[in-house]
Amino acid sequence: MYVGVAAFGFLAVWSPFPLGLWKSHGSLVIRLSALLVVFPLVLLLGLIFRRLFSASFRVLDAFLSMLIAFLIAYADTLWEPHPIQDLGQTAELWVPFLLGVPAVVYLLEWARSNQRLERPVKPPLDAP
Repeated sequence: MYVGVAAFGFLAVWSPFPLGLWKSHGSLVIRLSALLVVFPLVLLLGLIFRRLFSASFRVLDAFLSMLIAFLIAYADTLWEPHPIQDLGQTAELWVPFLLGVPAVVYLLEWARSNQRLERPVKPPLDAP
């Protein structure tokens, strides 16, 4: 999450979007900039977690790892008088990591499973 915030800061300074687009559609440019930063990081974490954890509980382990990272990163915010309001303002930073990384692990697991493929049944050896 901290890498994403730092990369988002660099992207705000050296934006790939032209100035005219910033002036006319500032909100869209901010959302696309966040997508450019967060999506590769979520994909990378999903690939790392898929290789890191055992095959039986990969999705659950990825979710729990991201939940622990979320609790550590936002520990000071959770003790404030209105934590839900503060977390709602930064949801675009923590929701993709908390839910996106396990979703990437799940999609990679689904893509590798043999259950989604309908393989032809081999005939028995004694069949004519």
